Amino acid sequence: MTDPTSTSKHGAEAGQMPDRLGARDYERLEFGRLRFKHAGAKETAVYARWRESLTKFVARFNALLDHPDALAYDPATVTRERRLRALRAHARRNPTGPQTALDTHQPQQAQQQADQSGDVR
Repeated sequence: MTDPTSTSKHGAEAGQMPDRLGARDYERLEFGRLRFKHAGAKETAVYARWRESLTKFVARFNALLDHPDALAYDPATVTRERRLRALRAHARRNPTGPQTALDTHQPQQAQQQADQSGDVR
């Protein structure tokens, strides 16, 4: 028997946004707060909890991030995950460009400028 409060299994996959979030959706948002230190730990945890692949979890989680109720429920997590999703999309579109302001720092040029000006380090 299915949980009447959960969203349709096919809702996120078909691009349809359910009217309200179900219990599993709230669980996914809470799971999204967690951070994992070791490679494969998140995949293992996703499979143990929902018996689905990490790919399916991420697809459903990304669809969930666009739901207004998700933002109302956990604005910090949703905002952070949306920002990270946008950064990953930008990195895919611009693979050779700098990813952050820190990546634009040129230590060799700074050293050369210091040597030319006579600064001692």
